[in-house]
Amino acid sequence: MPNYRFASEKISLLNKTAKHTSTVTIEKIEHSGCTNLDELIKLTHGNSDAMIEMILLYLEQTKRLVPLMLFKTEKGDWTALKSVMHKMIPSFSIVGISSDFENITKQIINYCDNSNKIALIPAMVDKIRLVSTKACIELEINLKRIKNSLL
Repeated sequence: MPNYRFASEKISLLNKTAKHTSTVTIEKIEHSGCTNLDELIKLTHGNSDAMIEMILLYLEQTKRLVPLMLFKTEKGDWTALKSVMHKMIPSFSIVGISSDFENITKQIINYCDNSNKIALIPAMVDKIRLVSTKACIELEINLKRIKNSLL
């Protein structure tokens, strides 16, 4: 398992049951991680319940799509792989995964239609697998921290 460093950061989270915004301390993964929840915090206006829901949706979707992506690559089912990759793209920016991986995913989609580039797809798919796996680990850690901050 990767070794992560954490830094405490105070952020405002809106608790749906409270009538005010409270500041809580959440341990946040430093830049050595592959996710950055700043975009999610902006998107949800710091609403912890919405953040939790979106993280859970990302985890559920990614844990389903990554094995499917690997299977379709192994089978050489490029049409189905394109469909899987299209489903992955929107969630990258929400959880702060570098746009480089969104670009790799778009390249995979384009390469699926180009018989001269198909040999490059497995290595690219593996990059997406790695970043998605790391993102899930980081998000599960952050999910626990967000939930604990509400106690």
